[in-house]
Amino acid sequence: MERKYKGFDIEFKEKEDCFVAYKDGERFAKNQSLSELKNYLDISLKKSFSRLPIYWKNEDEIIEGEITSFNSCEQEVWVTYGKEKQREKVNLKWGHNLIHKTPSNLDLLKRMCALTSQINTFQEQKEKLEKKLTQYDYKELCKITGENPID
Repeated sequence: MERKYKGFDIEFKEKEDCFVAYKDGERFAKNQSLSELKNYLDISLKKSFSRLPIYWKNEDEIIEGEITSFNSCEQEVWVTYGKEKQREKVNLKWGHNLIHKTPSNLDLLKRMCALTSQINTFQEQKEKLEKKLTQYDYKELCKITGENPID
């Protein structure tokens, strides 16, 4: 069974035993009662969401962005970030990278990026030293012990 309601596609999912509403192909909300789902959709349409500025940390780069929408039912947000205004859905259940855009957070992020850079430099130095280490290998151990190598 599929129906439309105020721009939402509503389906009954037998496997989940509930009604699910979709907006633009994305799962928006679900409820076991169709009337309660419609009520939730009505409330959601009435609420306006004020975009929230954020910092988005990517490896050693700090990117400005904003949370553009919030889906409390699915515990997800839509985020835009970067110069190209990339758009991404973020699931809040699995951890995220939505950092409050404050001067103190920017300072902390800059310090973290500097540490990441140092870590990378130290890792490169460590790898160069590891390559210089001399180590026993199979053939050398066979020679030392008088064993015949098996190829």
